Amino acid sequence: GEAVLGSTVALDAPMPSYLSQICSTDSLNTPDGFARCSEACRPSRCCHPETYGCVVLDEDARYCDAYEGPCANVAESWRGSGHVAAAAATPSDDGGAGSASGGGPVSAPGTSLPDQTAAPDQSVNGAVIRACNSANLNPPDGCVEACYLGACCYASDSFPPIEQLFDARYGKKSPFATAESCRDQVGFCQQFGSCEHLNHLKDASGWHSDDVTYELDISGVCRATHIARNGALECSNVCQPAHCCFSGEYECDDVQLGHLDCEDYTACGVLYPNTAKSAAELFLMAKRIDEACAEDLVDTPRGRAGCQELCRERLCCFEEGEYGCANDSSQNCIAYAGCETLVSTQEIYFGDGRPKGADVPTTK
Repeated sequence: GEAVLGSTVALDAPMPSYLSQICSTDSLNTPDGFARCSEACRPSRCCHPETYGCVVLDEDARYCDAYEGPCANVAESWRGSGHVAAAAATPSDDGGAGSASGGGPVSAPGTSLPDQTAAPDQSVNGAVIRACNSANLNPPDGCVEACYLGACCYASDSFPPIEQLFDARYGKKSPFATAESCRDQVGFCQQFGSCEHLNHLKDASGWHSDDVTYELDISGVCRATHIARNGALECSNVCQPAHCCFSGEYECDDVQLGHLDCEDYTACGVLYPNTAKSAAELFLMAKRIDEACAEDLVDTPRGRAGCQELCRERLCCFEEGEYGCANDSSQNCIAYAGCETLVSTQEIYFGDGRPKGADVPTTK
């Protein structure tokens, strides 16, 4: 039965070959297979009372290690975090203590994912995150291929950007041509959460370039107002790679994301309101703001908009009275000192350089 907070549950001796089969990567790549693995592994949650609030019988605790490897790839779905676990156990020869992956993550027919031979995390979620992150989007082909088996999680009548990219890659063979939505299979779809990157790409190559250069743009989907209206799922999904930047649970190097630029995911901070920024992070933020809010940039419409995007959530640092937050240490106002340029200069109109509010010259 379902373990409840503070309960003590019996844990049967696992059958390693059975768990290896239903928790293999081939199985986890289907909604039904993921559900079977999760159900078989669920009692082992109580091997971690500090997380799940239940414990196994003393005489059954010896079985916990045998569940750990095969069940590692579904464990995050029980917490509902959607973030890849650091260094899930690697496959072992005994079929029990390791994560039996059946040969590694499966990708689209005729394609292959990056070599995972040396990767300590062999989960579907880990493979998708390593293929779908801000450092691996030019071109986005690797991400598209890694997301092939999770297309049903994004199937929609609205023809989202991810479907357009799949059509460009696979044409009539795109899985979206026949996929029925499976987004209600939350645990399964969390494995493919980082595919959300494909819905938030911005072409930064400019009008005169024949090449497409993508940048990740999550400023809107992770804005507090958007989350209040639409929920945090989209933001949480696209922020999966950045868990190593904010959580403090592990370093990005531990999950083969040492090349990740955490600044690309600054907007994800909204998901970690109680995580204090390090001195290094604050220094980088201050440097970025000083550069973006230089007076010569703020005097142009585009430059001012860039400065506003960085400063909009901390303008209270320059307010007085009950709306001011300069004395609230949690707001880190010192890192936003460069925003002073924004609040002390006049906004200009596009094109004519006149200060906002200036009289329009009349013709005679």
